[in-house]
Amino acid sequence: MLSALRRGALLLALVCAALLPLVALNLTHVGSFHLKRFRELTWILYGALAVFALARRDRASFAREWSGRMHAILEHPRFFPAMSGTMLGLYVLAAWTQHLSFHTFSHDFSMIDEALLPRADRPLLYSPVLGRSFLSEHFSPILVMLVPIHAVIRSPYLLVALQPVALWGSGVLLRSILARIGVSSATANLACLVYWNHAVQIAALLYLFHMECFLPLFAFAMVLHYKRGSVWKYAAATCLALMVKEDVGLYVAAFGLYAAFVDRRRTWGLLTAAAGLAWTAFALRVAMPAVGAAGGGYSFLSRWSAWGDGIGGVVLGFLTHPIDLVRALVTWTYLKFFAALLFTPFLTGAGWLLFLVPWVVPATSGFMQQATLGLYYGIPLLAFSAVAGVFGLVSAAFRRLASSRLALGAACAAVVLNVSHLSYPEIPRARARFLRDLGAVPDTAAVQAMSCFYPVLGYRREKSLIQTGSEVTADYAVLRTDGTPWPLGPGEAQQIVDRALASGRYENRSSVKDFYILRRLRPAPPR
Repeated sequence: MLSALRRGALLLALVCAALLPLVALNLTHVGSFHLKRFRELTWILYGALAVFALARRDRASFAREWSGRMHAILEHPRFFPAMSGTMLGLYVLAAWTQHLSFHTFSHDFSMIDEALLPRADRPLLYSPVLGRSFLSEHFSPILVMLVPIHAVIRSPYLLVALQPVALWGSGVLLRSILARIGVSSATANLACLVYWNHAVQIAALLYLFHMECFLPLFAFAMVLHYKRGSVWKYAAATCLALMVKEDVGLYVAAFGLYAAFVDRRRTWGLLTAAAGLAWTAFALRVAMPAVGAAGGGYSFLSRWSAWGDGIGGVVLGFLTHPIDLVRALVTWTYLKFFAALLFTPFLTGAGWLLFLVPWVVPATSGFMQQATLGLYYGIPLLAFSAVAGVFGLVSAAFRRLASSRLALGAACAAVVLNVSHLSYPEIPRARARFLRDLGAVPDTAAVQAMSCFYPVLGYRREKSLIQTGSEVTADYAVLRTDGTPWPLGPGEAQQIVDRALASGRYENRSSVKDFYILRRLRPAPPR
């Protein structure tokens, strides 16, 4: 009986493992059956493997035997190259699938992609979506470095490819940090597997494009060169990290304080902290207002208005409402986040210095996506928690755990809690035909479009976003009624289409079901 149960469980596990590559290749969408996530298959896979392990009389000897085998696999010199190559492939496939399935949007993809086109009569990084320089939205001069590359590769696929490669590359640097501080190969490889598959990392990967994808790469480079004692390389990596966004200075300053007061490298640490604070102050008070920030200030600060007015008022609000602050920090979102890291960031006494600021910033925000670490908002917390977790792996507390009977269970928990979040939405089979239909729209035409079509409408067409309450008024309108409706509500795209066609002023020029290219029968008068 136990033998049959084991064979059945093993067969089920093998079937699930075989289906995972098919999900990544978009081959599990047949008729009304759609399997786009790893989650369901991996949960069944883990359950089947648990049954396979438990359905035996001598579980202890089986656990010891397989613990040794898995340790040998993780220690093997070829394991990391194989794992990193696999993750790179999965990352690139995931990013390209998002774009090919029309899951890249006007905000933030086209907002940034179109800002990379130099315009002689416009300010640096002018974004047509915003109607002003992107630097007034976020002070991210790192994007300026992409302008000459974008001039050569004049395509949205530059950003589609860049984000997964940057996120993947940070894992390679993390492996170098682990090796530098003396973490064993098996533990280091498992840590990288956890990092590459953490829910926050995957959420950022699946939301193209945002410059936060560069933060882990440069932050880990900064830590690596700090550990190696390479002053100039450390300075260069720190500068690149700061250039990612205006708030990065706060996180870099926290690292500087850790270096100064925990590692007692006072010069490095205090200079780093000063540079970080100076960067954020310069970005918010000088640079962004100078390039035309909305309202002349930092509009995103309103997300923390419940704590006080202005940066000083918000900080004072934290200090005078400690119970509310703690409640914000220990919600289910953050318990899940740290549980997936097995709470290793807390294993060093002062490691909290590294990730406290990127923890407090989203946790206290009034914007739900940020507070729940959706989209790319959890990347700063993951990056600096990973650094603290790396330091935790050489702590006495971790050594005790690694030498105890709990080691195997902890390793299994790390895999189960993380390796399940990748997603590959269906690529419409008629995508190429729809794009051919879309190509008939003149480059000079004014087009209203749903957000998901901005990246495929080209750089020359004048575009306006179809939002909730919008009516079709332009010469052309492009909509989809079967998915990716943001920012429209459920069914709203279909209602807009129905009203436009019923008016008699528009006809549908798309040959693809549920995709509409509405052309005005009589062009609107010249503007």
